[in-house]
Amino acid sequence: MSNLDLNPQTVFPTLLRAQQVAEILNIGESTAYKLMLDGEIPSVKVGGSVRMLPEDLANYIQQMRTSTN
Repeated sequence: MSNLDLNPQTVFPTLLRAQQVAEILNIGESTAYKLMLDGEIPSVKVGGSVRMLPEDLANYIQQMRTSTN
């Protein structure tokens, strides 16, 4: 028997919505959506929605921090 973990929360990480990204960055939802659509923050389209991985947001924040120092 395999120890493969097929728990959906493990296999498929939670994706953030533009609203959540906006709250985290303290910006408007439309600004967050534009950053995601323009590719400034890596994201994935799911149907008509745009989502992103939390680690991609963390990387974006780190890059912004590095570029301003």
